Amino acid sequence: MQAITATESGPRLNTDHPAPSLSAADATCRVLHALITDADRAAAASAFRGVLGSCFVATVEHPGASALKPGARIVANPAVPCGKCDLCRSGLSLHCADRAILGIRGRDGGLATTVAVPAANLFPVPDSVDPVHALFAVPVAAAVHAAHITRLEGKAFVTVLGDGLMGLLCAQVMARLNASVRLLGDNPDRFNLCEKWGVKHRHRDEVGRRQDQDVVIETTGSPVSLDLAMHLARPRGKIVMTSPRWQQGPAIDLAPIVAAELEVIGARTGPTADGLAAIAANRIDLAALITQRITIDQAPAALKRPDLAPIVTL
Repeated sequence: MQAITATESGPRLNTDHPAPSLSAADATCRVLHALITDADRAAAASAFRGVLGSCFVATVEHPGASALKPGARIVANPAVPCGKCDLCRSGLSLHCADRAILGIRGRDGGLATTVAVPAANLFPVPDSVDPVHALFAVPVAAAVHAAHITRLEGKAFVTVLGDGLMGLLCAQVMARLNASVRLLGDNPDRFNLCEKWGVKHRHRDEVGRRQDQDVVIETTGSPVSLDLAMHLARPRGKIVMTSPRWQQGPAIDLAPIVAAELEVIGARTGPTADGLAAIAANRIDLAALITQRITIDQAPAALKRPDLAPIVTL
């Protein structure tokens, strides 16, 4: 089968990759489309050696332990916990230290003709949902989760930092809960999307550091952006960090967290079903986020570019 694998020299197309092996808990699925995300780009540049692709939509071929029928369209939660550790047994499997992540750590992903997925990780895609839009279920779930734990209702000033995929999703999701949401970014072309959605926006270099924001959502994983967040948040305000990857950058002074008694919390991901539900409700403009549609042989090059949301059709 065809697959995009991570190698020491970078991602490459393997046209004769072996079919996935199955455990008793797995189902096999034929991939229709895959979404290239920042997590996939990071995995391609890491020590991971396997098939890339953490976000994909597929049809069930062999249900295995799943109750789904062959031909059912699915998306998958990429996190595969061990199911045995104390965290898993206590209901915190999301934080399992030994978890595999499809296409990122310890387990092959969906940038391939066929993928094996634990049946428990499969979620059926409603017939009303465009399968390409279903690709965004996992990042949308993360944006919805960040909104839930932030409790935006009634907050006077809310800022989203970053105009990547997560920032643009958070801006859309959160603007439905609070009309004061604004996005600060670096790419003027993406401000056009904010105009379309009715979301306030400015270049990050054009804002003053007046410490007047009730909530700041930091989506980039950049030390410089965190420094800005600390100087935007009001005393006893809240900073929500959504990126699991911390970029290299200049050392920053964390004293403002103490001086202003800021609450800093992490928001990594949320239930995949919540992402699908938000997509099915047509609450998010996903078509505007798709930068290009490519074939699998073009995927290695796309994994090296910071495009917003390229879609690979297999």
